[in-house]
Amino acid sequence: MLGIGWAEILIICLIGLIFIKPADIPHIAKTLAKTYRKLSAFTSDIKAEFHSVVQEAELDDLNKAEFKTPEERRKAFKNKLLDDHK
Repeated sequence: MLGIGWAEILIICLIGLIFIKPADIPHIAKTLAKTYRKLSAFTSDIKAEFHSVVQEAELDDLNKAEFKTPEERRKAFKNKLLDDHK
C-alpha cells in the first residue's frame, strides 16, 4: 500500500485528529471511503484492460506463427485459452 506501514497511518490519523474538528470526522471518513472505492475500481479496470491487451497480443503472436497443419494451430489456440483460465 504505497510503502506506508501501520505506524505511519496511525501517526497521520493522530495528527489529523488534532487539526480536524470532531464534527467533521464522519464527513471526512465518508469522503475518504468513497475516494478509496473509486480508486480501487479504477485500478481494477486498469488491470483488466492491461490483461485484455496482453492476451490479445499473445493471440496475435499465435496467429502470426507458422504451423505445419491446421490441427497444430487449433491445439496451440486451445492450449493458450486453457492456460488463460488457470
